[in-house]
Amino acid sequence: MNVTTTDTLFLAPILGVSSKLDIAAEAYSSLGSAESGCIIALDKSASGVTLSGGVQVNASNCYVASNSNLVAPCGTKITAKSATYDEGSSQPCPWTANIVQSDGNSAPITKQYTSDPLDGNDGVSELTGRFDTMRSASWPSKAKVSNGQDIEFGGNSSPKDTAAAIEAAGCTYNPANYNQYWTTKWDISCSGSKISIGSLLVHGNMQVNFNTSGNKNTTYNFSGSIQNDFGTKLVFGDGTFNVAKGVYGADLTFGAGTFHFGMGDQSCGDARYSLCSSGKLTIDGPSTFTLDAGFYTGDGATLKLGAGATNSYTIGKSSGSNGIPLGGGSVTFMADANAGTGSFRVDGGINGGGGGSCITIPASAQHDISGSVNLAGGAKLGAGIYTVDGYFSVNTGGASCGNSVAVSGTDVTIVISGTATPSDWECNEKAFCLTGGNAITLTAPQSGSNANLAVIGPQSSSNTKGAEITSGGVGKISGAFYFPNGMIDFGGGGSLGNVPGGCLQLIGASISLSGGSQALSECALSTSSGKVALIQ
Repeated sequence: MNVTTTDTLFLAPILGVSSKLDIAAEAYSSLGSAESGCIIALDKSASGVTLSGGVQVNASNCYVASNSNLVAPCGTKITAKSATYDEGSSQPCPWTANIVQSDGNSAPITKQYTSDPLDGNDGVSELTGRFDTMRSASWPSKAKVSNGQDIEFGGNSSPKDTAAAIEAAGCTYNPANYNQYWTTKWDISCSGSKISIGSLLVHGNMQVNFNTSGNKNTTYNFSGSIQNDFGTKLVFGDGTFNVAKGVYGADLTFGAGTFHFGMGDQSCGDARYSLCSSGKLTIDGPSTFTLDAGFYTGDGATLKLGAGATNSYTIGKSSGSNGIPLGGGSVTFMADANAGTGSFRVDGGINGGGGGSCITIPASAQHDISGSVNLAGGAKLGAGIYTVDGYFSVNTGGASCGNSVAVSGTDVTIVISGTATPSDWECNEKAFCLTGGNAITLTAPQSGSNANLAVIGPQSSSNTKGAEITSGGVGKISGAFYFPNGMIDFGGGGSLGNVPGGCLQLIGASISLSGGSQALSECALSTSSGKVALIQ
């Protein structure tokens, strides 16, 4: 914009010059919501948009914008309606047009500042404000139960000893199945409203049905642990279960109810957890889960938690750093928590480090994860907001949730603090990483305060952790992929593009593509009303 005014110089006639002087001022402004910008590098002091090694950027229906350099050497290609740069320079191939429109003609390249279309966005502010809420929230008291008498089936316990322990707990057994020398099936009934036991252990070739038709208001207090070995089967009915020293299941089923499990005194996997599945473990629902030390699904094992949509999950940290780790080839299912008082909280990381695993995370309005998410197998992300106080990584392991996409989610927003980063060399110092030939498909919500917000990186200017898409990692995302203070780095054949019928907007402090990687975006998102910012 040019502004010109005329002033009068009173002494000018003495000097023989005109007494009229034109005074001009020049300023540049930019609309805050650039309607057609789909790939934007914001930081004027960073590297801008830089291509190397035969890479391609396809933004044929919108423009590519850099507030620093726009570097596209020979052998690379940008397809866009137009391209801009600002503080740096434009460096296309000098020999042949390689910044072109979809028809092959050269695209206009202009020197222009592009403001952040999500600056001041209420949805982004609300999402990142969730971290303070999470960090100040309290966690339930640990499971604590008065001492009870152990009940052991098989092993070193004779049927006579087992029968006496059942009766001491105020329960009875079906005498038709009882033999004082060898009993392999126990059908147990309890009439009291509160049952107190130490540990309940099942060994050998035993089948135990424990009050399976009992009153759902019955409370079971275990001062020890519940454990059944391979080759046995243990079934409980509905009720409230407080177990001080963890649950270990090879073939174990509970009805629906309320479950509070303390940390086990035995390790499973890499640490001690509240709930460990080594074979097949099912807890019906809708149910409320408080797992002081998280849960572990072992190699090749299955764990199913809840049913319906009103489940609630409060999952604490194990004796290690994780709240939910997964063994190789395991299957974990958590039913939805998006109705009634349903909720989902994890203190510690979600570590799908076992290749070939599959985890279904429930739909919930909020997924508060006080740790990092590291997925090496498959994951189905239920709808809702995922607030991850650490990093989010999808890496080598292979998809195993029934399709070729390792991680998928619809109506999902992922918010990442970047307070921690992966330790491996490809993803080190990155808040988001997609690598190892795995694939992720995410679609952001289309309404609400977080509409069109898919992945939100660190928002503090002091946290410059960015995103890495490399080593054949493939992402298809509909929504904004937003790292305003960090680099979005593509390398090693990594690619990021639209979900079919969706719209990806890629916004970073800088954007770098190398080694056969690709960035594809066919449209720009509609954001809040634009604002004019004076920049010069």
